[in-house]
Amino acid sequence: MATAAGASHAGGKRIAIMQPYFLPYLGYFQLFAAVDVVVVYDDVQYIKQSWINRNRFFLNNSIEYVSIDLIGDHHTRKINERRISPIYFSKTAKRHLSRIKSNYASASNAEDIIHILSEILRYEEVKLSQFLMHSIQRIMQMLGLEKEILQASALEIDPGLKGQDRVIDICRKLKGDIYINPIGGLTLYNDLDFSNAGIDLWFLKPGMPVSAAIKQSFELPSIIDLMMHNPISDIQATLHAGTLHKQPFI
Repeated sequence: MATAAGASHAGGKRIAIMQPYFLPYLGYFQLFAAVDVVVVYDDVQYIKQSWINRNRFFLNNSIEYVSIDLIGDHHTRKINERRISPIYFSKTAKRHLSRIKSNYASASNAEDIIHILSEILRYEEVKLSQFLMHSIQRIMQMLGLEKEILQASALEIDPGLKGQDRVIDICRKLKGDIYINPIGGLTLYNDLDFSNAGIDLWFLKPGMPVSAAIKQSFELPSIIDLMMHNPISDIQATLHAGTLHKQPFI
């Protein structure tokens, strides 16, 4: 069973829960566009070499990673416990901005987006979760996504709850009737358990309209890459291009 991501669910409050990612791709914001409340999952374990503090850009004619330097810490630390290294603010942010500015100089929206990117990369906040929250909210503003956005760490969730049980508890606390998860987590949750809790479980498969002539440097780039090459209005038109699916996904 599938439905358009933009379809309305009468009487249902839609919730999404996602880890904070650094300048994430379009599908991340398609998920946000499909819900009423976004919960940034900042109180879960930081995962090394994930999308939390790095993303890819087309630099020097190849795909390269742009990362936020972090202070070394124990691998069990949560995202909201990680700190950004002073070297990021003194050197790395400037280097990233210079490289991106040079490599995207010919992009149609380069001047406007570089200005916003500079604001994001140079945001002086040492707490990783807060730095990422600022960047996500700034991009949401640009895309016209007026959604309630909360941090999980502020919700006072029972620390003994894990995985699916914790997600259900968050939905209950926020009086959510519908939970939408990225399609990649299809096997993580049980539809019957959500149903028994009074929550309708759906999975979002990101998409792009067949008619959309969206230019990008490579497949699944950062949203910043799309903003460099396309009018914001064209990107906004793709925000509901994903489809919602029930288990099992076909």
